[in-house]
Amino acid sequence: FPVTIANPEDYGHITVYLGHIDDMILHRQLSKISEFKFEVFSGKIKNPYRQGNIQFYPVNQSLFNHSLINCTGIITGSGFETPAEALYLQKKIMVIPMKGQYEQLCNAAALKGFGVYVLDNLDDQFQLNFERWMRIQHQKKLDLTNSTEDIVSRIFEHKEGFNVKRQKALRKGAGPIHQQFRFWEQSSPQSTPTS
Repeated sequence: FPVTIANPEDYGHITVYLGHIDDMILHRQLSKISEFKFEVFSGKIKNPYRQGNIQFYPVNQSLFNHSLINCTGIITGSGFETPAEALYLQKKIMVIPMKGQYEQLCNAAALKGFGVYVLDNLDDQFQLNFERWMRIQHQKKLDLTNSTEDIVSRIFEHKEGFNVKRQKALRKGAGPIHQQFRFWEQSSPQSTPTS
């Protein structure tokens, strides 16, 4: 079920979804933090198993959602969906961006603005970083006060304002920005630029 209708709780475990990091590396680092329970979701296994304080699960959306909804915190990559859901659920978040993925770096930078703990890699300093992360209390909440209807209205208001500015610019004539407007009009009458 979607996290937007969930009643989050704290069962005391840390959910981990780091498909870009080998399970053996995860085990080596997480097993050093024996006072915490970890639920690791891995695309490399077929059956669940436990090793000490770590429960490994194959990737499964329903199990993952249940773990996320009821975790103390989550350690994941800096994609979009999982960190957004965790922010919505008001869970502690640590992200480790995938190397060489520009989008992940951009998302990590944006998540820092929410007070999310960002690590470059999972190395021998992980235990110290984990302890710091657990002490952090200043992660911001994701405020979703606007309804879908409000958001769509704002988009249309913005679009109408853009169309008025575009028409004024077209009437004024030449100039690089005006040539861009003409190009958009000529290339696709239904399309308008998004940025």
